[in-house]
Amino acid sequence: MRISTSIFFEQGVQSMQQHQAELVRQQQLLSSGRRALTPADDPVATTRALEVKQSQALNQQYDINAGNAQSQLGLEEQALKSVVNLLQDVKVLALNANNAPLGNNDRLSIATDLRGRFEELLGLANSTDGNGQYLFSGYQGSNKAFSEVAPGYVVYNGDQGQRMVQVSPSQQIAISDSGSDVFQRIRNGNGNFVTSAARMSTTAATANTGTGKISTVSVSGPPYNTNLSQPVTITFTSPTTFDVTGTGTGLPATGVSYTAGAPISYNGWTASITGVPATGDVFNIAPNAGTGIISVGVVNNQSAWNAATNKNLSIRFAVDNTVTPAVTTYDIVNNVTGNSLLTGAAASNFGPYARTYSAGTAISLKSQGAEPAFDYGASVEISGVPANGDTFNVAASSSTDIFTTLSNLITALQTPVTSGAGTASLNNSLNTALKEIDNSIEQVLTVEASVGARLRAAEVAQSTGQDLALQYQQTLSNLQDLDYAKAISDLNFQQMQLDAAQKSFMQVQSLSLFNYL
Repeated sequence: MRISTSIFFEQGVQSMQQHQAELVRQQQLLSSGRRALTPADDPVATTRALEVKQSQALNQQYDINAGNAQSQLGLEEQALKSVVNLLQDVKVLALNANNAPLGNNDRLSIATDLRGRFEELLGLANSTDGNGQYLFSGYQGSNKAFSEVAPGYVVYNGDQGQRMVQVSPSQQIAISDSGSDVFQRIRNGNGNFVTSAARMSTTAATANTGTGKISTVSVSGPPYNTNLSQPVTITFTSPTTFDVTGTGTGLPATGVSYTAGAPISYNGWTASITGVPATGDVFNIAPNAGTGIISVGVVNNQSAWNAATNKNLSIRFAVDNTVTPAVTTYDIVNNVTGNSLLTGAAASNFGPYARTYSAGTAISLKSQGAEPAFDYGASVEISGVPANGDTFNVAASSSTDIFTTLSNLITALQTPVTSGAGTASLNNSLNTALKEIDNSIEQVLTVEASVGARLRAAEVAQSTGQDLALQYQQTLSNLQDLDYAKAISDLNFQQMQLDAAQKSFMQVQSLSLFNYL
């Protein structure tokens, strides 16, 4: 093959250009720090790196979400701690209000203080996050959680949802709570049943006339017919006739014929008068002033209580004056059916009743063998001396809310106390408030514990995400980062090859026949 001088030059230039291109490429690799400048350099690694980058971006967003969740839950946790502290202060004020030496003005001062706490509680219930979203509105973050539509009457404007945040591919964390779960839906009584003290007339519930105290108060059962709380006055208009004044069926009555020793019955009262009354003589019939006190009660048999139906009972008291000395008797009535549990028949509106009351002895809500079988698995204890016609109610626990508890407490303290019965009513209200405040504190603490658990879960998710981010970074480094030691060695090698090509080209181009002529 004949090789011309032009071929020598072309091949020399081509070789130098090739080595220069390789040298430039090595310089670009070193300056970029990447092992591949284009996808064509390493298609598999480039594809894998793209997948890792997408996962890395998602992980970064999860990390941001976890941080936001921690911030949101931290705000809620602080708000709940403030609520607990406020309720504990309210409990102290209620305990102070229960001190006997305090007068009406003292209680009014406490009520004013409690009104300030009420407004503070409302403000905490309407707490917002950094974005102006209400913490306790459920999904309705833009809606104010609670509004006071009337003095002491608060309504919930949110829903039952919980706003969720995705903190990992498989985990969501609730960053809010429904206000109804925090401030409402609080079980009253002991969680199983509640007790209350209230007589019932033909139209509405009225307070017991005795000074009985009750630890918790709830809505009593359906009205049942008893007029024992309605006194009557018998006024003689002549030795043989009298008038009866009072309220109730058949009253007032005028011109009633008098027969010595004959029963006189009105409003459930039965009395007899003997002798010859003078014109203008007056005889009054009114309830005794009792001192009955009822405890919250205990569940002795949970399965029996759970299985019981119509968990709405009354314990009615009546004084039996037909014996000497007089004794206090009671009946246990199913308020739903209106039947006595002790006899199985329709409950009587006045006594004497089947059982004799003994102060301080637990009244078991179960049959003792002499009456129709029943067992509510619970018992209550009543002490003191209930007034004739006093009624204590036992019903299944229901839900109340913190605002109603505070409002009722304020109202009770604002009501002047002028008698022993008024003192009992106040004590009943205070005992009810104290129990419901305790239940409210327990409810808020339960939610706070849930928030703490979610806060911990967010921290763990963020920590896990940060560990995963390091793994993604390591994987990307393995796929993309340049091996500098090898790259520098390759650069030196390319430089050497380029030098060799240049020197060989210089040797070849100097070849000429004229040098030998």
